Amino acid sequence: MTITETFFPALLQACDNDPSDALDIQLTCGICQEQITFADEAGPHLRAFVLACMHIFCNGCVEQMVAHSRSNNNHYACPACRNCLHCRTCRTPAKKGSLIHMNGEQSIPLLERIVRQRRNLWTCFDCDVKTYIVWLHAVMRVSKDYTEIVDNGQFIKISVKYQRKKWEFPSTVGDIDLKLVKKQSMPRDLEMPVKIIEDGLLKAHGIAGPDDGTMAFKYKIFFCEPRDKEHEMIAEQRSLIEHTEDQVRKSKMGYRKLITLELSFDLRDSWTDVNVRELMKKASNRAKRRGQERQ
Repeated sequence: MTITETFFPALLQACDNDPSDALDIQLTCGICQEQITFADEAGPHLRAFVLACMHIFCNGCVEQMVAHSRSNNNHYACPACRNCLHCRTCRTPAKKGSLIHMNGEQSIPLLERIVRQRRNLWTCFDCDVKTYIVWLHAVMRVSKDYTEIVDNGQFIKISVKYQRKKWEFPSTVGDIDLKLVKKQSMPRDLEMPVKIIEDGLLKAHGIAGPDDGTMAFKYKIFFCEPRDKEHEMIAEQRSLIEHTEDQVRKSKMGYRKLITLELSFDLRDSWTDVNVRELMKKASNRAKRRGQERQ
């Protein structure tokens, strides 16, 4: 019997009821009425794409819906159930979901990711990169003791570029009169931890990373010094570094490289697992409260 279900849970149930039917899945996109394909080698337009609400459409139609909603400032909702598909942070239309693979080697991790994404906070790529760069700053602080830097009246600013867009953290430094002390690329000892987190972020948004194993983002590290030596930015950065060093001393790992790797794996999982994300958010809030208490 041919399976035609375009609601992902119903599709899985139909396959479970009669595994032999899984070999005869024929889905039609409810928008363009074309037959959806699961083949990786097929063109991207007709690839099966499951939305946050678990309804399946072809990838091309999903991309067109997002583009149309953005250009015309229209509400972006699932055509089948009318579930809102805007980013919950900035409220812009966001393409969040997964391409469906029927390859046996990929099926189990794909199902796990889709189930996690159903519980995930649905945010757009731009908002997730803003979160990513904040955590990247934390990874740098864990990897090395920067107490001397802040004692010298300096702080670290990170710039992340993907394609034509750039993000920076701290993002408030544009209004501060700064002197650039030093500029460098991502330290070599941080390339692997950063690549781990980066891969998790890209996969959460269905973006393929570079085939050669290099990093998809371009990174620049700036060591900056406010000309106003008493600027509150220095106090904020000192508080963050003191909190980080306190956490490093208390860690059972006892070795910075292991602590950094553990943090990078947690951050990788945070993009697709709401439970991990909530734990990381609570840790961040504790650090902020501690900083406010010290000021």
